Amino acid sequence: MPNNFILNYHDACIYESDVALLLNNEWLNDACINYGMTRLSTRFKTKFMNKNQGFDPQPFSMKFLDPSVISYFMFQLSLDDSDDIEEFCGLCSCWGLDASATSNPTILLLPINDHHSSQQQLGQDVCNNLAGAKGNHWSLMMVAKTTNKVDFFHFDSSPGYNHLAAEAISKRITYIISLKSKCGGVSCSVAETILECKVPRQMNGYDCGIHVLITAEILLEEFTNKTFSQDLLFYDPIKLNDYCASKVLIFMRTYPNLCQMGIKKRKNLTDSIRLEAAKLACHCYAK
Repeated sequence: MPNNFILNYHDACIYESDVALLLNNEWLNDACINYGMTRLSTRFKTKFMNKNQGFDPQPFSMKFLDPSVISYFMFQLSLDDSDDIEEFCGLCSCWGLDASATSNPTILLLPINDHHSSQQQLGQDVCNNLAGAKGNHWSLMMVAKTTNKVDFFHFDSSPGYNHLAAEAISKRITYIISLKSKCGGVSCSVAETILECKVPRQMNGYDCGIHVLITAEILLEEFTNKTFSQDLLFYDPIKLNDYCASKVLIFMRTYPNLCQMGIKKRKNLTDSIRLEAAKLACHCYAK
């Protein structure tokens, strides 16, 4: 059967097979995760556009990464290749992870997959062949960078399952930041450990991606809330970790059970895809 194209939402492309994953309660793929993260990125930009009427600078930045970019970062670039090192540094700069004393705080949200841990366990040649691997489990990693410090946080709905993947990514980010510092950048302290954030455990074997998107959405709403104390929390990783855990728990407890939360989120994603596709069709027709 043909896998018809449905939507290109800010470069997040969705096909019929992707929507089927949402409708049939299946494990979400990169395309579904990227669509959800792209929607959150758009919402973040809109929030500050509305708050500041487009004039005042954002007090901090939030970036919602495409999982395929993370796979590229982990598997396609080699730390032994000078050209790749340059691209590594370019990605870190794009993500706002430069060791710059003048930059605003940056929150980086990365949907990570258990196959990312292969970089630690296998040789580089084998890892290059794993770039397209799907893995079995999604979790969310948050990188919080202030003026001269980087901290790592991990939200896993199956505690411990993706710790190696989070560790592999944090080590690579740490290495690139240290390289940039040695090449004339401002020195930056990078946390040696990942803070595991205690979040509710998923109740089935397929909603890990849903938990990732909902957790990312909760963090977006909390960090952009006018009551959020940026100065207090961004500079204290323990308090930030506890704060995030409590907000995720409070939100998820509003549902009778987490399976119902997953059903509602899948419907919301499906409805938004159909709505955006309808808008695009009307726009094309108007032309």
